[in-house]
Amino acid sequence: LVVPFPHAAGLGEYLSRSWCLLELFMAFRQSNDVENVDAGIERVSFCAPSGALNRGRCSPDLCMECLALLSTLDFRDATANLQEDMMMIAEFIQDIGWEEIHRILRRSFKKIIESVEGLATLHA
Repeated sequence: LVVPFPHAAGLGEYLSRSWCLLELFMAFRQSNDVENVDAGIERVSFCAPSGALNRGRCSPDLCMECLALLSTLDFRDATANLQEDMMMIAEFIQDIGWEEIHRILRRSFKKIIESVEGLATLHA
């Protein structure tokens, strides 16, 4: 999954949409094992004009803005344009629930932040 964004606010907009979060969750998820998201992180690239954020190839300023954004997001606040969409998503995830999706997304983004910080340390 490639998530293109021109600036940190664009990434924030993407991450505020329930359909997009469901798409990310499905990409992070390893087969049917909801707990094993480590391998799933490799399936997602957050691509800015200066490079892929989670590959350590993003400009330092944009990287810092995105990391600040990712560390404060609450995925449970996601919205959809249509109420029918929210109902369809809620039905689809009823066995998992938004709380569990939020927990897994937070864990995945924490790992991405740690990997970006680790790459920055290597390049310093």
